[in-house]
This record gives sequence, C-alpha cells and structure tokens, in this order.
Amino acid sequence: MMQHNLPLAKRNLISLAAAIALVLTAILLLLVPALHQKHTLEQQLPALRDQLATLSRAATLKATLDARLAELAALPVPSREETRPLATEQTDQPLLDIREMASQTQVDTLSIQPMLEELDNKTKAMLIHATFQGQTVDLHELLRRILLLPYADHLQSLELTPEGGAARLAIALAISIRR
Repeated sequence: MMQHNLPLAKRNLISLAAAIALVLTAILLLLVPALHQKHTLEQQLPALRDQLATLSRAATLKATLDARLAELAALPVPSREETRPLATEQTDQPLLDIREMASQTQVDTLSIQPMLEELDNKTKAMLIHATFQGQTVDLHELLRRILLLPYADHLQSLELTPEGGAARLAIALAISIRR
C-alpha cells in the first residue's frame, strides 16, 4: 500500500511545485514592470522637484511684477501746458533726445525712423516710429520722459510685448514742427 501512496504523493508534490512555480512566475511578471516603473519615477523625481521649485519662484516673481505694474499704472500720466513746435532746422533734435533718454533709462534702442507728414499749411508734424527693448519699469520711465518732451504732440500708437525677462516697446510719436 505504501507503494501506491508514494506515486500519488509524488504527483501531488509535483503539482504543488508546478502551481507554486506558476504563481511565482505570475507574481514576477507583474512585479518586475512595477519595480521598473518605480525605479524610473524615482529617477525623475529630482528633476520634477527642480521644475516645481522653478515654477514656484516664477509664480512669486509674477506676483511681484503684477504688484509693481499695478503701482506703475496708478502713477499720474505726465502732462505739460502746451506743445512748443520745433523749428524746421531742428528736426534731428527729437532723435538725439530720444536716444539719450533711452541711454539714461538703460533701455536699448532697436530702431528710430522719422517721417515727415503734412498736417496743414501752417504746421507739419514729424512722425517718429521707435522700438526699444528693456525692463518694463525702465520702458515705462522712458515713455514718461518722451511724453514730457515740449515738442511731443501726441502718441499715435503704443505696443508693449513681453519677451522673456524683458519687454519690447514700439511707439509712433508725432512731433510738432513750425513751418
């Protein structure tokens, strides 16, 4: 009788070993990809923490800049009593003055293009298209100074475009000129 039980026990042991091997194989097949993914995520974690810190600093900087822009917007707009037209022979003076103001406010002058256009028979205006690049606060100060020029008639257009950490300011300014 013992001889019959031994083969049955061997079969059960073999079946049990095969079932255990199958379960272990299934566990390994499920566990290895999960461990690989965990390892990959752990490697990405420092870079993601750096990105989060950078975004946090950027959000703080944006809030600071927004607050500063709100302060600047609350400043009074410069004004003068009346426009004093330039003599015809002084038409290069606005270009020199604007370049000097840009230099004083630490703003880069990208271009200044003067154009003469007739307003009426007695007066002419010189239209100046100018483009500058610099920090927003410095561009604001430059624009304030330009508008205070005694011969500046009016600002025809203004475009402020953020570019990275700086900004670009494009204006069209009419300058009064005596005939």
